[in-house]
Amino acid sequence: MVDGFQGPASAQLALERGEVEGIVKPWASIKTGTPEWLREKKINLIVQYTRERHPELQDVPAIVDLGRNASQRQIFALFAGGAGLGTALVAPPGLSEPVTSALRKAFDDTMADPALLDEVRRSGVDIDPLSGAAVQKVVEATFSIESDVLERARELSVGQ
Repeated sequence: MVDGFQGPASAQLALERGEVEGIVKPWASIKTGTPEWLREKKINLIVQYTRERHPELQDVPAIVDLGRNASQRQIFALFAGGAGLGTALVAPPGLSEPVTSALRKAFDDTMADPALLDEVRRSGVDIDPLSGAAVQKVVEATFSIESDVLERARELSVGQ
């Protein structure tokens, strides 16, 4: 593992120069930012750092698919838990249920707006929003992990 890059752009440049043999880059960024990598077969997609495979990448395993047993799959799911959230919109704690519901409905309505979806389609950018309820489920699943598995995950992350 090589660290010390100033950011994703410098890591990508190192890959293009042959200085490293792999980087982590979001699918949406590859698809829209460097589509020639795919067309020209300059890269091989090895694994998706997520709990579930992206619909467009069904032949590329999710990290949890690589676990040899339930414990390993839970650890991988814990480490990849944030991937399902993408870029989450958050609000402060303690909001009343009516306010939370109103914010979630406004977001869901916006994500279903035909004018927005048309603009997104024309831009070529992916849009795959999760509802507030779905985000809540991802968060809850992240925190419902057996204590022995959580302890092993801590050991693994401290050892790095």
